[in-house]
Amino acid sequence: MSRIHVVAERTMAASPADVYASLTDYQRKHQQILPPEHFRDYTVEQGGRGEGTVVSFKLKAGGRERPFRMRVSELERGRILQEIDTSSSTVTTFHVEPVAHCHRVRRRQRHRRLLRAHLRAWRAAPHL
Repeated sequence: MSRIHVVAERTMAASPADVYASLTDYQRKHQQILPPEHFRDYTVEQGGRGEGTVVSFKLKAGGRERPFRMRVSELERGRILQEIDTSSSTVTTFHVEPVAHCHRVRRRQRHRRLLRAHLRAWRAAPHL
């Protein structure tokens, strides 16, 4: 099976520190950006904030539902957050970059199955 690389970006009127704090808060904030029609059974298994956090959920996309168990790493604290599925090749990386008076969040996802519906929903998610 070939690899698929997907990139989605969103620019928001918020400080990079606030956005990064929301992304790393897996107990309360992070799950709010996940569209409920695609994600269910979201559970924080370990940690809850940034590095070392482990979350599990079921994702429905393309007519299929699949479980994920993601381990979180902060590759560059305050700027690059990565989630790696413990049982597949799926890797999701969030880059938080300042852009003029706003910031941009670039989400890269590398995996063997395309989750197009999830990325469309993420771009349309409410403000962090």
